[in-house]
Parts: sequence; structure tokens; C-alpha cells
Amino acid sequence: MLAHLRIMSVINIFTSMNTTRIAEFANLPRTTNNAEILELSQVGLIKESERSTPHMTYWELTPIGIELLDTYRRLLPTESLIRIDTLKESNRENCFKIINALKESEKTKKALSEQLGIANKELELCLTFLLRTGYLQLDESNDTLYYKLNPNMA
Repeated sequence: MLAHLRIMSVINIFTSMNTTRIAEFANLPRTTNNAEILELSQVGLIKESERSTPHMTYWELTPIGIELLDTYRRLLPTESLIRIDTLKESNRENCFKIINALKESEKTKKALSEQLGIANKELELCLTFLLRTGYLQLDESNDTLYYKLNPNMA
């Protein structure tokens, strides 16, 4: 059940996610991930996304999946859902690098990329994760977006 919750949490955070990235962010072995995704799709909690291509399958939550995940969130401790400390080591390290860089000052995505040397796609995924889990906030100044730490999470 924990694997189901992690997969559903990842899909919820990213709205639509491919099978490989789900395994990375849910921190599950690929074979376990694939079996769990098959189960979740068979019972109607997730479905294949319109973003899927012949070479890459993307998944999204169904309305029933969203409702079930919301119910679990209310009933279970947060430890059962995805957090920074449940991420795969490389993603966890990247998230901590971003947080530490933003302790100095707010930064643009480009400035974070240059300072941290994280590949663009990895940086984008970690920033999305941190934003949607409440660690970061976006601020806009002079038509430029800046990332900053959420003061409630500090």
C-alpha cells in the first residue's frame, strides 16, 4: 500500500508523470513501480495521460484516485506520503542543494542552474516538487520569477 500511495503522491504533485520518473521520485525499484502502476490503472485510480507517446507512457490520477489520495492524506500521517527524505538520493541531494542556495537569497531558475550545476530537467522537476510540497514560493519582480524559501517551512 505504501508504494501505491507514493506513486499516487508523485503523480498528484507533478499532475502527469512518465513511468521512469515516477519510479525515481517514489524511490521504488522499476519492476515494483511497473507492477504497482499496472494495479493502480486496473482498478481505475490512475489512467494513461494524453501526453503519452509511442515511446513513453505518462500517467495521471483519475477523479476517484484524487478522492482516495485526499482521504488517505486526512487519515494517515504525512510519513506515508512522499517527502524530501523519501526521495531517491540524487533527487534528495538536489532538493537540499536548492534549499541551501535559497537560504542565501531568492534566485531565478537560471541563477540556480548556474550556481548548482544541476541539469535543467532535474532542476525543473526538483523545483516543481519543492513548490508543490510547500518548501518554496515564487515571487515576481520586474517580470522575472524568483524562487524563495517558504517562511512557514523554515
